[in-house]
Amino acid sequence: MDETKLFKNFMNTTAFCSELEKLDIPFYRSIDSEFSENLKNVSLRILKNIQLLFSKVDKSRASDFVDVEDIDNRWMEVSDTLDILFEKTDYCLDKAKGLLKKPKIEASPLPVAAPKKQKKEKLPYRMIHAAHLPKPQLRFQSSPNNDRDFNWFWKLTEKPNALVPLDKLVKQVETDPTLAHSLPHPYGTEIKNNRYPPWVYEMVNPTDTGSVEETTPIWVDTEEALKDMLKELKQSNAIAVDLEHHDYRSFRGYVCLMQISNRKYDWVVDTLQLRDELQCLNVVFTDPKIVKVLHGANMDIIWLQRDFGLYIVNIFDTYCATKVLGFEGHGLAFLLKKYCDYEADKRYQMADWRIRPLPKEMLSYAQSDTHYLLYIWDHLRNELLENSSKRKENLLQSVENNSKQIALRKYEVEPYDPVYGLGTDGWRNVLSKFGSTKIIGKEAITIFKALHDWRDSTARKEDESVRYVMPNHLLTTIAANKPMETLDLLSISKQLTPLVRMYADEIVQVIRDAQDTFNKQIEQEQSFGTNEATSSKASIANNAVEEYDKTAPNVDIFEPTKKNVTALKKFMANSSDLFAAKVTFPSTLKDRKEKLLSVTEKVSLNVSPIVQHPITEVQEENNLKEESNESNLQAKAANTEKPETGENEQDAIIVRQLGINKKKRPSSAVDTNAPSLDDVVNPTDQALPVVNDSEDMSSSKKKRQRKKKKKESQNSNLSVAGSEAKESAPSSEAFDYSNQDNFLLKMDEQKRVVRNQNEKSFNPLNRATQVRRNVKELKKPKVPEGKSTSFKKN
Repeated sequence: MDETKLFKNFMNTTAFCSELEKLDIPFYRSIDSEFSENLKNVSLRILKNIQLLFSKVDKSRASDFVDVEDIDNRWMEVSDTLDILFEKTDYCLDKAKGLLKKPKIEASPLPVAAPKKQKKEKLPYRMIHAAHLPKPQLRFQSSPNNDRDFNWFWKLTEKPNALVPLDKLVKQVETDPTLAHSLPHPYGTEIKNNRYPPWVYEMVNPTDTGSVEETTPIWVDTEEALKDMLKELKQSNAIAVDLEHHDYRSFRGYVCLMQISNRKYDWVVDTLQLRDELQCLNVVFTDPKIVKVLHGANMDIIWLQRDFGLYIVNIFDTYCATKVLGFEGHGLAFLLKKYCDYEADKRYQMADWRIRPLPKEMLSYAQSDTHYLLYIWDHLRNELLENSSKRKENLLQSVENNSKQIALRKYEVEPYDPVYGLGTDGWRNVLSKFGSTKIIGKEAITIFKALHDWRDSTARKEDESVRYVMPNHLLTTIAANKPMETLDLLSISKQLTPLVRMYADEIVQVIRDAQDTFNKQIEQEQSFGTNEATSSKASIANNAVEEYDKTAPNVDIFEPTKKNVTALKKFMANSSDLFAAKVTFPSTLKDRKEKLLSVTEKVSLNVSPIVQHPITEVQEENNLKEESNESNLQAKAANTEKPETGENEQDAIIVRQLGINKKKRPSSAVDTNAPSLDDVVNPTDQALPVVNDSEDMSSSKKKRQRKKKKKESQNSNLSVAGSEAKESAPSSEAFDYSNQDNFLLKMDEQKRVVRNQNEKSFNPLNRATQVRRNVKELKKPKVPEGKSTSFKKN
């Protein structure tokens, strides 16, 4: 392959690898199966290449790389080998081209493989999980409370070395209900105000405490031995403390051993036997004059508070010191190897510390955790002081501040969250770590959540850890397979836990219930969607029918002419103006009068002369006063009396907007035999009294009256003549409706004109419709006075 192509491929590979962060790769693997499969294939290819590479260098080392994780853990070794091989390659190429001269620096030979250490045998299973042991928590005086709504409270009965009394803190919690779920730290004030003694800031020669084999640990399991130990600890200025915890066969866990050492002795305290008597150690643990040295005390502080009510003031965490000093290792095994040349047996880290009597190997391992710790502390103090003078900063003060933050940690019961799955053991965290590729779909997630809830409740009831009840990998496997029968569940895996076998029927029922719940939710969602759609459609149709019924007039009252038939079809359509306005026909006379003003402006039809249309209301409020005045003048001129019944209703009969022009007719011209308008519109309203509009007259009506009075004054002679003509020869003929214009046809013609204008409107994309400029008019523009223009006339 050409060098340029090879270099280009290397660059592309590096660019693609840098685009994705390491933390995002599991996420993309979970959402894209193709990407996950390709990544797996690439990882296997890289593994094979590295195995092949090391087989050329050292065949024994090639077998050490079993999976991809080995590459991550031993990448520095891979990188060093590659560098050496590349240097050898350059050397050989230069030698072949004749460019090689005597090298100033000879290439270092390939690293010789160190002799492999013999792997120690694994601990027997009975030492890791002692299933034959009875539960020690059954012998506790106060049995553990595993309820979900449990509110933990301090176990302190007294508070030695206190700056703030215990009674004051208890009253503060009782008066403030918000502190019930998050108690304050009882020794918070003492820890914050504490400072290391002055002698801690002095350089010292580390005191050698001898080897573990030379010192016999003191086993403390009685109150007398505890008192003797406490008496000796009070005389010390520094002590080392460590704990051994067990949480596999208990829901919350408990401390099994406590190791304490000073410069002379090592004690191993049986905390299972002296669980309720260890609170007396607060006299030493909270003494600000005594330095308590621990390594990685994040969980130790929590466990001491939860099980014994113990708190630590004036703490030095050697893990914080390794961080500040920038060591390449931060574990206790690293410090033991660095300063004491002692190699701890890591196999006992996961041992079952409930075993009694304790085997000699486990006792020696527990002793070594604190036996060398004070000696290591002396070395760390010296290095902190030396580096402080070099860096010109107080590194020991930084370690003290970080250690204080660890001592201020509080024990709080973690609640179970079935809805959102928050928390360390919440279903969301377990699903993201173990079930992202197996649990797919809403149904599988519903079953997974139900099984997770069952596992938590069963672990609380049996006082077992959730890992013992149902491990995470088994939980995801069961949720993914969804077994509906007991035999199917028992055949899922060969490594079923005892409680899964015991509660197999109950687990299957939980899966069935979860599936039924999911199916009901789907049915409800579907039925809700269909019901909502059908109800919305039905409501729209019913509303349309109701609105149409309200707005539709009586067709029988119109003349059956062709013009009226075509106009009525458009008038009755849903797209008409009257239908869109949602015009209704009120029942009362007053409402009809108000509605008439808005309706009659738009509606006009050729109505049959016999029947009056309900919309053509003839009682108009605007002209009532004028007609009443005219009737009074006529009465005075003729010196005759008019009948009282029906005069007010028939005085101001006006047909409005039936044609282009308005025509009046006097009361005497009305055909008394014809049915009145009230009979047509609503016969039940005839008994309603006529409203005298002259009393309640608005300003707009007064303006109209003033205008008409002016016209009457200007044409007084014509009005007098007209009135005399009306008195002498009253017309008995009915109003001629046939000569009036059809409003609906007129409105239809207007729409047709507008439509034609829109079709012939300007289109900028059509050249034929573009407006041409009149050049002659542009040459002679009209310039207003006082304004200048740049146009030059010819």
